[in-house]
Amino acid sequence: MQRVVSKSILKSVLASLFAMAFVVSVASAKFPSFGRSADKADKSATVDIPANTQVPNGPTLAPGTYKVKVLSESGTPQVGFYKGGTLVGQVAASLVDKGRKSEETAAHFDNANGNKVLTQIDVNGWSKSIEFGPTAGASGSAQSGQ
Repeated sequence: MQRVVSKSILKSVLASLFAMAFVVSVASAKFPSFGRSADKADKSATVDIPANTQVPNGPTLAPGTYKVKVLSESGTPQVGFYKGGTLVGQVAASLVDKGRKSEETAAHFDNANGNKVLTQIDVNGWSKSIEFGPTAGASGSAQSGQ
């Protein structure tokens, strides 16, 4: 009797493991970012622009909230600025490894001739910063002139 019970328990455990493996494989196929860290999944963030701001070699952004999305990381990284779901500008940028993850999302600005210029965006949870300017799109080790 004990051997029969053990076989039925073993069959139940194996059936449960098979079902769990099936669910995980379906979830991975349906949701490609399932199980990935935030740094590897969607490369986007929400950024507030407080005043008219020039993005070097890119658009002038009106005040408001934008979704900033890394469109391409290979070759020359491209970053898109979206407002209300519409792409309003795209520009080359540098992704610079900071050696640690950012604790908050923050946009950094310089003032050039009285105009606000976007120089860098740090994104909460990312270990790289997005940098704009003369070295943008150069090597990944470029540093901004702050």
